[in-house]
Order: sequence, then structure tokens, then C-alpha cells
Amino acid sequence: MVFSSLLGGARSARRRAAETAYNGLIKAALSPRLYLDFGVADTFEARTRAVTLASALVYDRLSREDTPEARKLIDEINRKVLDGFDAAFREQGVGDASIARKVRKLAETHSGFGRALMTTLAAPEVPDRAAGLTDALVRNAMIGETFGPALTAAALDVQSVFSAQLQAEVMSGLFDWRGFTGAGLP
Repeated sequence: MVFSSLLGGARSARRRAAETAYNGLIKAALSPRLYLDFGVADTFEARTRAVTLASALVYDRLSREDTPEARKLIDEINRKVLDGFDAAFREQGVGDASIARKVRKLAETHSGFGRALMTTLAAPEVPDRAAGLTDALVRNAMIGETFGPALTAAALDVQSVFSAQLQAEVMSGLFDWRGFTGAGLP
């Protein structure tokens, strides 16, 4: 009985942490600063790619914890992201018959772009990370070439801030997005 209540408590804490992390990454991905200062196109596709970029930064930090709980938290956050994409299509009034197909395509794009970002973010040398990240952002039509270096610098700044955060903070879903939003933790 006590053991099952402990497991339930861990799941509940993970769900709260995932919700906190998800809300923060959505706020960061939709921050006006990304669109005004860093040249992210204000389109549905570019906004979903901004969500993927924010997600990749969160997953990168959590994966550095290299624990089963961190991996479960990544999975939980990713489920929330995919559910959010589904909800976004529904809000646009996309017909029920086509939602599944569109969400599946978006999930594939999210997964492919996310994998490319994760590989780039894991590069050992900052110049390699910067060049790879700029290339990935431009290649995936998230931004134009002129804005690539600015968004790349902001993303690498966010990665650096995340790296300096305590394990307890990130495992509770509290990520400091000041590089994207201009403001620190709430």
C-alpha cells in the first residue's frame, strides 16, 4: 500500500513537472521576442518549429541528467507537445477527418527536426553547435539566413543557462527562458 502510494506520488510529481516545463516552453516558443527580434516567421508552421526548438533545448538539458526519471519526464513533456499540436489544429477548425493525418505529419516533422536539433546541441564544440544550429533553423524554413545567427546565439544562451540550472529546478520543470523571452524564472 505504501509502495503504490509512493509510485503514485512520483507520477503525480512528474506530471506537475511536465506541465510546468510544457507551459514554460510554449510561453518561450510563442514569445514576441522570437518573432520581432529573431525573425521567426509568424506562421503556424514556424510556430510549431519554435515549439520544437524549445522542446529540444528542454530535452537536451534533461537528457544530461541521464536518469530514468529524466527520460520519463522527457516522454511526458513530448506527449504534451504532441497533444498541443492536436489542439492547435482543432482550434483552427481543421475537420476531424483530416486532423489525424495532419497531426501525424506534424509529429513526424517535429521528430525529425527535433532529432537534428538534439544532435547539433550535443556537439562538443560551440562553433560546431552554432553552425549546425543555424543551418538546421534556416533549412527547416523557420527563419531567413539573415536572422539565423541571432536566433542561434539566443538558443545557445538558453542552453548555457539551462546547463547552469540545478538538477532540482529542471526536474521540477522550472527552466529559465530569459534568452528567448528577455525575462528569467517567474
